[in-house]
Amino acid sequence: MKHPKYGDYTDEVHPIFQHPGYFADKNCRILGIYGKILRPNPRGQVTVCLHGKKIAKNVTHLTLMAFFPNILPLDDVDHIDGNHNNNHVENLQWLTKKDHGEKTAKSIIAKGHEKLSKKIYLLDEEGGNALCYFSSIKEASKILGMNGNTISNAAKCGLRVNGYYFGYEIQSDLDGEIWKTSEALDIALDQEDVPHEKKVKVSNKGRVFYGHGFKTRGGIHKQKTEYREVSIRKKTWRVHQLVYMGFYNKRAPVRGERDEKGNLLVINHDDRMKDEEGCPLNYPEYLSLNTHGKNMEDWHKHKKAIV
Repeated sequence: MKHPKYGDYTDEVHPIFQHPGYFADKNCRILGIYGKILRPNPRGQVTVCLHGKKIAKNVTHLTLMAFFPNILPLDDVDHIDGNHNNNHVENLQWLTKKDHGEKTAKSIIAKGHEKLSKKIYLLDEEGGNALCYFSSIKEASKILGMNGNTISNAAKCGLRVNGYYFGYEIQSDLDGEIWKTSEALDIALDQEDVPHEKKVKVSNKGRVFYGHGFKTRGGIHKQKTEYREVSIRKKTWRVHQLVYMGFYNKRAPVRGERDEKGNLLVINHDDRMKDEEGCPLNYPEYLSLNTHGKNMEDWHKHKKAIV
């Protein structure tokens, strides 16, 4: 395993030398002196003992100290991808307060600029080609006579509304983003004869590429589920199903499918890993094929543990 800044590390639980008897794993879970996972408070801190005194320490600080004891700790721990719910050790780095503040300020400014300048595309009925574009949601709303929020949600979800598909302007890749397709994904999406450059692809950052430049994490139907969904060729897919097929080249189980023992099959998430909107991260390393019973067992353990 390799951290983008600090180099190689081993994928195991590491002792926190500054706090004897405590351990950390790669997802910022802290184990106490009795082997119990400590529950962090809303500020992301756990209580540890040092020289007989109880002190509150941030789980991200403890994790970096455990995995990279030879790296000098600085004031703050920064989430490299900007997602404060992604506490994987490879997403953490030490920064001074000054550098952390400057990075945060640049991120806020960039997001504000992106929001103000983002174009919206009108797509064909397959959702695969841009027919025209509008300079803003407001312009699209005025010309098409549709509610702006409806257009925005349709673009985020890849959903068809009033006979239209929408998409935001072509976006660049995220840091370290890798795009893939596979035989299993091509079969599921009926795109075996589609040229490679026009195929729907999925990324290791949990996004879907529509083939014409539109990239999305998918929309959320919170009244139904916390999972992200997209619409491809008039069919709704959950993003984690597509990512699983794209990276593991295995068919995702259909609704109601069971194994030879009669157990219901599902794609299981690591429920500890969430994005900034509280949805499970659709990164391939957090997905696995499992039974529904095991999935619910893991979910209840997650609820009783730390996040």
